[in-house]
Amino acid sequence: MSCGAIVSLRVTDVDTGELLRSQNGRPLEACVEADVSETICSLRDLAPQLELDGMPAKTVRVEVAVWNADTVNIDDGCPAASFDNFGRPQVDISPQPAFGGAVYFRAGVDNDITVPLTCAAPAELDSRDCAANLPTQTSAQVVDMSTRAPLQEERAKNVVVHVGEATPVPDAQDSGFELKLENLFELALDLDGPAAVWRNAIPLPSLELVCSTVLERIPQATATVFCEEVDESAEELEVSPLLLDTEVLDAILDALGLTSFPEQGILIGRVIDEVSRPMAGVVVTPSDGTSVLYLNDDLTVASPTLTQDRAFFVSTDVAFGSSWTATSFGGERHTGSPRGGLVKGTVSTLIIQMTLEVNE
Repeated sequence: MSCGAIVSLRVTDVDTGELLRSQNGRPLEACVEADVSETICSLRDLAPQLELDGMPAKTVRVEVAVWNADTVNIDDGCPAASFDNFGRPQVDISPQPAFGGAVYFRAGVDNDITVPLTCAAPAELDSRDCAANLPTQTSAQVVDMSTRAPLQEERAKNVVVHVGEATPVPDAQDSGFELKLENLFELALDLDGPAAVWRNAIPLPSLELVCSTVLERIPQATATVFCEEVDESAEELEVSPLLLDTEVLDAILDALGLTSFPEQGILIGRVIDEVSRPMAGVVVTPSDGTSVLYLNDDLTVASPTLTQDRAFFVSTDVAFGSSWTATSFGGERHTGSPRGGLVKGTVSTLIIQMTLEVNE
């Protein structure tokens, strides 16, 4: 039931089909919104909201219909569904209920009503577009960009992790991207395992790229961002955001001759080999053709050559979401589909791993 639902309950006259009223004149109907859920079994939680008092003491017909929440305006009340002689909802009507059922009930004799629901158009409540409404089990293991090791407990306690979507800056003169708080979901730290993991069940829209932000709660810290492609076939989302030490960031800014952090953001990347060691002698290229500089071993000089022993590189103008390729003189090439670009006010991070196997 990823699309959510509107549930209606109507008590009608057996002979005329007209909506009945209670003894105090109130229409015997209810129109209730059901939250997004992984199963329609959650509809049973609505039972207290569907109780009707004051039915006339006679045999009545009780009708239940379930619609996609987007097809019915609950403020206007629920429409009347049509049922056949067996209490099944008719199909090919508008709006089309997904499920429905109608039974006869002896008011004044029986107390509880059971209405079997028949499938009319069950896909109305569950579609690919609506699937993003369901919470996605999300986990993040933060990796130190310098050591390539997961954060341990003591440092992890001082780190905040969010996952969400970067969006274009709402300014026609600015082509940049930004991360807004309303588009981010905080993950909770879990220290039960051998390494720190941040977890949460969060609603994520259908995204090409999901972005993880990491902020260490220390003075002068700048948030790092790691964006990666989403595997739509996976039931859970596992991300591996990177944390960059402030000392490394400050050194790189100095090497670039920057006296303050650039408003548009900056991308800092690193090239590693098949066993995660820094790899020298590599040229990396973003898909938008923007410039890349490589840091020397003590991070004091940035030049347009190739990676040195520590394998750090930087770009101050690469567009958000750019694809990257990498080649070395030894014939190694990049693995996977590395993506990365600027996000305002943050350090975008990127790891490019190399292999001798040539990409298809």
